[in-house]
Amino acid sequence: MMKWLSIIVRCCVLMVVVSCSKSETAETHLDNAKVYVAERKFDEGIIELKNAIMKAPKNKEARFLLGRLYLQQGSGFEATKELEKAHKLKYASSKVIPLLARAYLLTNADEDVIALNEQALKLPYDVKSQYLAYNILANIRLQDNDSAKLSEQLAEQLSVASTYSYLASAYILLFENELDAAKIKVNKSLELFPENPESVMLLGQINTALGLYSEVSENYREYLRIQPKSRVIVLLLADAALKENDYESAEKYADSILKSLPNQPFAHYVKSIVRFESQDYKKANMHAKQAELFGFNSSKLKLVAGASAYYLENFEQSYHHLSAIVKYLPAEHPALKMFAISQLQLGLIGDINETLNDFTVSSKEDIKFLSTLSLQLAEIGAVDDARQLAEKVTSKDADNAEENISTGILKLMLNDPSGMTNLENALSLKPDMLSAELALVSAALQVNDFDKALEISKKWQDKYPDKPSTFNVLATIYLKKGDLDLAKINLNKSLELSAKNYFALSNLMNIALREDESAEAIRLSELGISLFPENEKMLKQYYIVARADIKRRALATSKIKTLFESNTENLAFGLLYAEVLIDQNNYKEALTVIDSFETSIHSPNKLWQLNVVAHRNINEGRGLFTVLEQWTKANPYALEPIILILDQHMRKKEVDSAIDIVDKALGGHQKNNMMLKAAKMQIFLDNGMLKEAKLFYPEFSKSDINNKVVEGVSGRIFLLEKNYSKAIPLLKGFYESFPSSNNVIYLAIAQKNIKPGNEAISTLEDYLEKNTTDNKVRSLLANYYLEKQQDKAIPLYEKMLLERPDDIVFLNNLAWLTLESNNIESALKYSAKAVNLAPKHPSVLDTRGMILFKAGEKENALTALISAYQLSNGHDVDISLNYAEVLIANNKNKEALFVLKRIKTKTLKQKQRAKSLTSLAN
Repeated sequence: MMKWLSIIVRCCVLMVVVSCSKSETAETHLDNAKVYVAERKFDEGIIELKNAIMKAPKNKEARFLLGRLYLQQGSGFEATKELEKAHKLKYASSKVIPLLARAYLLTNADEDVIALNEQALKLPYDVKSQYLAYNILANIRLQDNDSAKLSEQLAEQLSVASTYSYLASAYILLFENELDAAKIKVNKSLELFPENPESVMLLGQINTALGLYSEVSENYREYLRIQPKSRVIVLLLADAALKENDYESAEKYADSILKSLPNQPFAHYVKSIVRFESQDYKKANMHAKQAELFGFNSSKLKLVAGASAYYLENFEQSYHHLSAIVKYLPAEHPALKMFAISQLQLGLIGDINETLNDFTVSSKEDIKFLSTLSLQLAEIGAVDDARQLAEKVTSKDADNAEENISTGILKLMLNDPSGMTNLENALSLKPDMLSAELALVSAALQVNDFDKALEISKKWQDKYPDKPSTFNVLATIYLKKGDLDLAKINLNKSLELSAKNYFALSNLMNIALREDESAEAIRLSELGISLFPENEKMLKQYYIVARADIKRRALATSKIKTLFESNTENLAFGLLYAEVLIDQNNYKEALTVIDSFETSIHSPNKLWQLNVVAHRNINEGRGLFTVLEQWTKANPYALEPIILILDQHMRKKEVDSAIDIVDKALGGHQKNNMMLKAAKMQIFLDNGMLKEAKLFYPEFSKSDINNKVVEGVSGRIFLLEKNYSKAIPLLKGFYESFPSSNNVIYLAIAQKNIKPGNEAISTLEDYLEKNTTDNKVRSLLANYYLEKQQDKAIPLYEKMLLERPDDIVFLNNLAWLTLESNNIESALKYSAKAVNLAPKHPSVLDTRGMILFKAGEKENALTALISAYQLSNGHDVDISLNYAEVLIANNKNKEALFVLKRIKTKTLKQKQRAKSLTSLAN
């Protein structure tokens, strides 16, 4: 019973409450709202006004009061909605229009402000003055300066000076960039109405223009106090905090906006700046992207987006953002360096010098930047671009030892010998400068000036007897000289001073391998791998030492494979593993490893070289060409793939294709490449293209090519023209400067054609004394001996036969020579092998027939010569004469006469022999 009673009581209470609520009218809510507003309880006032409007939607006073309340708090859109309805419901224009105009300003509805002009001009002076101030600002924002001026004149005609008349004047003065005068006016406006939000805002804007950022923040905080719901002012406060470098406050303001408006672009912009200054490049980049995505666009934003992307090594994105602003940046701006490096990473090599055209060296960092960039360009193959960029450093007089050494090293790296002078200058300025001494040693070694290198190194050794690097440098010199004993002494001394010494260990290992000391090489490799288990160079040497032993090779392979599989993104490990697989003829698996790495202009040559080797051994001809084409596409500055493509075409005798490749390269990034110009000339000369060689010669001779090379080419042109007297001195000078197999052959051919004596033979003999393994030259010398010194040709052919036992020409010539020296047994042996290798070669069968004939086997000789005669179609005079002689010996005189009548002799010796055989047959 009590339970039901309780329920009844509660229901009655609820009914009373509902009854009371329903009895409240719009007027009640309106009165309540006015009380709350008077008590500055604005949120409660808004609720009451909304309740009043719910009860009476056409209550114009409630609409007006709610709009005004929204406006007082800075809520422009909500204010506009309510004030427009109040205006439509005919609420007093003198009250609505000024406030509605301000609401339009807050929502950037400038044209709507101006649309109120006709109604506003009918208002009393005090409110008209307020409207005209808003009208002036709207016209200024619409860039209608004449209308703004007209409104100012109307405002000045009003007899009463007010806060708004001063504000109107201040707007115009600010527009005319009269900042101090504008500030005076706006301060007068604030004297009359200290809480005029537009005056406070304008004062903040004027102080911003004056660079008084601490005052700006104060102004905007005051505005926020007056208009607590304004979101725009929070953004302006964030911007002011940024300008004061108060990043903590700026971030707090931005976060407060993003909490309610997550897509607000300016807030994201502020966050991007703050995060960048904190070196949080990932978030800086994210916020910059968001700001751009949602419509914010400024140079500073692009700068932050580009710079943060650069630090994140996203060079494509960095280039995208910075390219929009780079032309506006001063030459010394750090972003210019970022842009140039991004261009390098993306392979936009040809644009780098243009980017840095106005860049000047003003610090050590600038020298380091340009030097590093130049060397990276040279490494890619863009040597001309590298030199052009390096001139910014090398053309500047070095002021001190440090600048001299950096300039000197850069010059030497770009093959400019004047770098030696810079290094010597560095030492003269700082005699104890180790880096300069070391650089001089390296430079001296490049030109094989061992005395100078040793002089500097030994002086260094006297000063620093306990430094391992001292002995490593000395060892390097002795290794270059070929003095392995002294190299070992210094390397072991270095190892004594520092046991964990990769340089000493690796070079001692190499020496042990060269001296066939396998046990020592193994000992050193085990020691090396224990000290440097993840060093790919040590692992490679470990594998090289282990190659001869199957078990040790398997162990080395396993170590390398495991290391690669534990870090498949490590290019150095991948290349080492691929190299090992290729060494073991596992080409397809090697290609799988190679293909797992992306290629670019910065891919090391080793990656491409291994790819080429693998494809070449798989016998995929087209695949090899595809790899070489991919290489040139990835790095158009690379020379090696062009040379390899040329080699492929020349192997196939595709001369026109080879010339097209060279011309295309010389017309592009390789336009000044001496090697390609030399290759083009060599193609012309090797293929007897005299006309083309002569046409190309002027361009070739003007290139920066060694004079002796140019003279050698000139000599070869004379050789093709058969102008041997002019060819000989040029070819001789070329051969003496570059004593190669081909060069001695060209000289000997010219000498042979102008002087049939022994000069050509002497030239070839002298060369062979120093180059005992050159069978190409030995073959030509043997051929020359055949004419008058046949006994000297035999040992030459015998030596060449040891290296090429199945060479038909060597066997056939040796068979003939031994026959001529009456060594029938050897002649039969050599000719039998030649016939076995080439049973249908007419010259081989001819030689065999004559040896059998001399051995007394007339019938067998005839069989061989019948085949030789038929295979040569009777066109070879010497074979026909031999055939006729053997026919006569076999009593086949009639047939012999028939053969002899068909012969067209070419030499006197052949004519005399034919005549003798004809007499014998008759």
